Amino acid sequence: MIASIIKNTFKNEFRNRGVVFLAVMSFVIITIGLLAINFLMKNYVHEDSSALIATYILDAVYTTTTVWTSIVGLILGINCVRNDISSGTLPLILSMPIRRRDYLIGRILGAWLMCLCFFLFTFSYSTMGLSIMVSDFVFSSKFIFTFFLSSFSLLFSIFLGVMLSTKFSRLPTFIFVLFLGAVNGYSSAYVYNVGIGEVFKDFNIINAIALGFYAFLPHTNVIGIFESNIRQGNLENIETLFYHLAHFGVSLALIFFIFNYFFSKKSI
Repeated sequence: MIASIIKNTFKNEFRNRGVVFLAVMSFVIITIGLLAINFLMKNYVHEDSSALIATYILDAVYTTTTVWTSIVGLILGINCVRNDISSGTLPLILSMPIRRRDYLIGRILGAWLMCLCFFLFTFSYSTMGLSIMVSDFVFSSKFIFTFFLSSFSLLFSIFLGVMLSTKFSRLPTFIFVLFLGAVNGYSSAYVYNVGIGEVFKDFNIINAIALGFYAFLPHTNVIGIFESNIRQGNLENIETLFYHLAHFGVSLALIFFIFNYFFSKKSI
């Protein structure tokens, strides 16, 4: 049943043309950017330095694509549920032998897989364009692992969008998820950088809130720190990354259990 919901998510979004529009818009913007970069590199950059500069540009493109895909993912996560509610199809879907839990999981995974495809399309196109520009393949294998890490932050963004959109309309959900993501990101990065022991030494209401977020919500910004370090070739403390990934899975499962409980009691 989850697979059928995933397929339905793809079908609905392509029918609504939202994903197609975003893909075309991204293609146009990237093409214009590549043409501008090509002009600057041909006229102002020495040929011997072009490959190195292209590598730095690709790193910046990767970061930009990650942020843009997270926003797209949040929009898709919200829309795939709100469209079911506004069109009146949600009661019809749930009247079939589909568990509400499976519906939520299917919508989350459907939007997530769609965004991963979107990311691969935009980043691959940028890589191909830069490689043609400098007559050298600028892609690095480090992007494979960092892409894997980026997918966790994207998944959490979509997860919150789907869950909260069962209760709230589009704009409040979008704003709240951005706010929650910012607060959680700051809290997790702050506790990670300062250290839990130091946070307790200087204990106050702000630190208490930061510890609460750090304990119960995924450490997306900490995973992002590791992602950035790996792209720069820094593998220091890489072993602790697996703890944060495990915490991500446990906290996401706990939040899903709570949301699913209330969603199962909700009158549709």
